[in-house]
Amino acid sequence: MSLYDYRQSLEISRKDPQFAALIMSAMRKADSTNIVLLRWAWPEISREFELRYHAPGGILPGDGPVCTCCDNPECEDCPASCPLHGEKLVEGDGVGSGACAVCQSETTCYGENNGGPHIWLCPDHGGSHDLQPV
Repeated sequence: MSLYDYRQSLEISRKDPQFAALIMSAMRKADSTNIVLLRWAWPEISREFELRYHAPGGILPGDGPVCTCCDNPECEDCPASCPLHGEKLVEGDGVGSGACAVCQSETTCYGENNGGPHIWLCPDHGGSHDLQPV
């Protein structure tokens, strides 16, 4: 380790990532010796990291809608065009297509958003042509 490593750790900490995110990041960068230690110390995080590593976009079944701007379901800083957190879903008359909030595939279907505005959701993730944008 070095002063440079320490200062990089300060820079990372300023972004205030969650602990599991730090461990997953360390697993991503680990050499063959350190990955064994990390897996031993945090087996649950290791299992989830492996599953997400092999899942398209890191999205697992049951994750629910994912913000297409920042991936944070609690986000409050998204632009109005964000399909998960913004005030509007599409420009104009509400027809067209968009990216599914779960898998990012192109779709013309909408889904429920916990009582909020409808979001783009493909049929595989519960989207329907019966719903209209709110």
